[in-house]
Amino acid sequence: MANCHDSGFTPRILHEARSVASQVGLVGCNQGIALVPLALQKMAPENVVIRPLKGNINVTTISVAWNSHRNHPAVASVIQWIEAHHLPAPG
Repeated sequence: MANCHDSGFTPRILHEARSVASQVGLVGCNQGIALVPLALQKMAPENVVIRPLKGNINVTTISVAWNSHRNHPAVASVIQWIEAHHLPAPG
């Protein structure tokens, strides 16, 4: 969002996708734009245009995985913290 604001616009978010492939699929269906790695250019369908950005963007992705067959209080605490901070729900 900060990069969009720095470029002079605020996107209107209608859809969110969990994977880069889903993002490109939504763009291919005329559902907006997405920030994706340039390496994806070779795999994008013909109707999707991928353009390099003028500057670099720092992206941090954090994932959480656990064994759903084992209950542990620490796992419940982490999930509760994620939800309290309005981060995407695990799933």
